[in-house]
Amino acid sequence: MAARLNLDSDADDLELSCRVIGDYDTCLADVLEKTPSPVPKVFLFYGAEAYQTSYLLKKANLCPGIKVR
Repeated sequence: MAARLNLDSDADDLELSCRVIGDYDTCLADVLEKTPSPVPKVFLFYGAEAYQTSYLLKKANLCPGIKVR
């Protein structure tokens, strides 16, 4: 059984997910900017993952208000 997204009934869940992802991305970007070199590789991995997630959600128009940093 495939999962399906019903934008009418799942709008609140989707909005909350977009906010959480946006806040996570902002926090992680701040950490990456303020961490002195060399930045631990795990931070770079999570930074790349957060960027890709935000980009795909924005591109799919699921989270149009999300900022891709």
